[in-house]
Amino acid sequence: VSSTHPRVGFVGIGKLGRPMAQRLMQSGFDLVVFDTDDLATSKFEGTNVSVAKSLDELVVECNIICLCLPGPDEMEKVMFGKGGVEINIRPGTLVIDHTTNSPTLVRQVEKRLKLRKAAMVDAP
Repeated sequence: VSSTHPRVGFVGIGKLGRPMAQRLMQSGFDLVVFDTDDLATSKFEGTNVSVAKSLDELVVECNIICLCLPGPDEMEKVMFGKGGVEINIRPGTLVIDHTTNSPTLVRQVEKRLKLRKAAMVDAP
């Protein structure tokens, strides 16, 4: 993945996430999407967007990862659960979190990502 042409991953293609991901697609970003709901990602079939089969697939392919999740419980699972972001993230990756989240969890995620040489922006 070239640093001049970032590959953007978008996790959470629901009510709020889908229009955000569509805007990235329309703007010409190299985009990979993932959602646990196959119906949500099916909206991107026939486009230039790649649909990841798993969260870990998206994480290893992208150097920018956007999250738009329902809340803190889902964020914790996506970040720290089996096959999650933390264990698979590459150094230099940026995580942009659009989830309405708990400040405590955001600080915890940021601290743990920093240990893996990755960064986080909280952008609800």
